[in-house]
Amino acid sequence: MSLHSSINVVLGVLLTDRAAEFERMLASLAPVADDPHLHLVVLDNSDHSASEDSAVIATDGWPIAGIRSRTRSDSPRSPLHLARPQLAKAIARSCSILPAPVLIWSLDDDLTFEELDLVGGRPTLRNVARERITQVRRLFSENPEWDVLIGGFTGDPPVRPESIIAAQLSDARFNLERAMTMTPDVAWPWHDSPRRCVDDYYDLAERYPLEQVLCPLPWTPRAGTGSDFESIAAALLEAVAAIPQGRALFRPLLPLHSGPYRESQRPNCGGNAVFRRMVDLLSHPFPAMPVGNTYSRRSDMIGLNLLRHRVGLRVAEGPLTLYHDRAFQPRIGSAASVLLAEFVGVLVSRYVSSRTDQRPIYSLSDFALQRASRVQAALTHARDTAADISTLLHSVPSFWSRSTRIGASLNRAKAEMSGLAQALTTLMGSDEVSRMSEPTLHAEAFRYAESLMRDSQNTGLLTPLAPTGAQNNV
Repeated sequence: MSLHSSINVVLGVLLTDRAAEFERMLASLAPVADDPHLHLVVLDNSDHSASEDSAVIATDGWPIAGIRSRTRSDSPRSPLHLARPQLAKAIARSCSILPAPVLIWSLDDDLTFEELDLVGGRPTLRNVARERITQVRRLFSENPEWDVLIGGFTGDPPVRPESIIAAQLSDARFNLERAMTMTPDVAWPWHDSPRRCVDDYYDLAERYPLEQVLCPLPWTPRAGTGSDFESIAAALLEAVAAIPQGRALFRPLLPLHSGPYRESQRPNCGGNAVFRRMVDLLSHPFPAMPVGNTYSRRSDMIGLNLLRHRVGLRVAEGPLTLYHDRAFQPRIGSAASVLLAEFVGVLVSRYVSSRTDQRPIYSLSDFALQRASRVQAALTHARDTAADISTLLHSVPSFWSRSTRIGASLNRAKAEMSGLAQALTTLMGSDEVSRMSEPTLHAEAFRYAESLMRDSQNTGLLTPLAPTGAQNNV
């Protein structure tokens, strides 16, 4: 038995209309079902009438030996910045009887305790539940100076789908064109999937020109794909069809095994974070600025930076990776409100982080304009490339259409690319996309961020503002 095996670990999950995703998470926890010191607390933020019909919600079926608790949200489909504090309170109530030490692992509901990594040059998925639970106990025991540990992701990047589709589409077009030059008797040219050294999946990476990020890469089928041409062509077309969901089958995130754990000055907090103390999670602010009829995003990241600034929290980041998979999630639509909310969240986050780590960036106004320009350029490239691929799919070799195995995947890819091109055309013509370039919006975001800094210094209380007539968008 491990020296650290008696440390209680509480998995806290915010569930919002994702029963299928949550079922995957539960299945991935089966290898640790015998751990008496592992607990699961869920805040059900779903449409309650719908979630009642899902058997996965019933706690008696969860593969957890410790505390199993499901609490309903005060208001179904509350925005994330309002639902996450509710989850923290639910964890505190459910786990108050547990003896110290207790680690609280805050998780998004579309994660699994798996890891996508290269095995024999092929992206391969394996279960890491027992490994990760053991690892997190050991890391906090051996590093008493850490208050929070932020883990990483493999699979689909945990960013807005619109932020990665331009690179995915560039790869899709390149690999489709290559496949269309081949005949069924020709072996597929295998390339080992490159291990990510930078965030080259991300259209908006600031360190590199957009053209460099969009330079296409060869595609490597995942482990389990047949070696015959029909199987490979069908898998390629299914990867193309998955792009509108924000999936990254062309450039999946892979673990960086060489990266050490390190203290973070600009914590990039998301849906994979472990807290040493319940009080820190309860104190975690989740600021969100009103943006039209919704709220700005990035409240996890902004809140942790403010908490670190206010009480000197020590935050470490490292390769405590889990698997992120958007297979069940909706496609990119034409609504620009979420895209604008993400943009404003980035501005607020950048202002707060530049103030808290004493390393302000050269010019916040220049950054905002450059960010807006890059978002618009990436969307334009994505729209045009989706249209190109849609045309390309109607001129594939005739044997593709005659093949039963390829034909079904070809039809799905055609429908998805046509719909994506239309959605991006509508999105690019929206007023909210053009608003990204407005200095008045930038100034509003930076004023809001400055108010957060003042509140943090003067009162320690950070209360999200409520927009008039705001919808409960997540």
